[in-house]
Amino acid sequence: MVKTKQIKPELSKIQAKYKNDKEKLNEETMKLYQKYDINPMGGCLPLLVQFPVLIGLYRVIQQPITWILGSSPISELEKAGENGFTILKEIATRTGIDITGLTSISDIYGKLGTKVTEIEVASKLKLVNFNLLGLDLSQTPSISHFSALWIIPVLATGAAFFSNWVSQKVNGTDTQQEQAAKGMTMMMPLMTLFFTFTLSAGIGVYWFMSTIISVAQMVLLTKYYEKTMPGLK
Repeated sequence: MVKTKQIKPELSKIQAKYKNDKEKLNEETMKLYQKYDINPMGGCLPLLVQFPVLIGLYRVIQQPITWILGSSPISELEKAGENGFTILKEIATRTGIDITGLTSISDIYGKLGTKVTEIEVASKLKLVNFNLLGLDLSQTPSISHFSALWIIPVLATGAAFFSNWVSQKVNGTDTQQEQAAKGMTMMMPLMTLFFTFTLSAGIGVYWFMSTIISVAQMVLLTKYYEKTMPGLK
């Protein structure tokens, strides 16, 4: 990224010179990258390394009983006896699902389907402490009902906007990149807003913190490499 920023003047000249010849523009751009040993796709590798970690983290947060306690929601509800039935009946009432005539916890759980999650079971049975600063991170913020949990999607979305803004300031954009950068500036925060309103608040907190840490990492490493790579010869 630092190298790309440093060759921006040369890249701008090429773009101006071959603006009407796309094939020649691409050819000369690749020659410039090769000259300074720049791989335009180099930034993808760290993302590929992170991807399986993110999937694992998501599954642990969404399925705490299975991955932390080594059990299952049904077995934990059965251990809870009448309290387990009460929890499922409360969920059925809240979601409007008719469980009349069902007397088995497994039957009720099956009827509720995706309406009951491992996080909700773990939280109501107090198997895991999901509280942070008075917020229950096992809950999913509801876009239709205002609550204190709204602070998490707001912070995560704000952090996404901030991250894109800092990235553009740190790395700069050329004339061809500006439109794509503007689109990304809107797309990623909107995706963040959507996901943090549809997933448990715990994932929203992770999303917010990882974005802030990534911004700090980007700024500090860029300053470091600009000092150790003062110019390309």
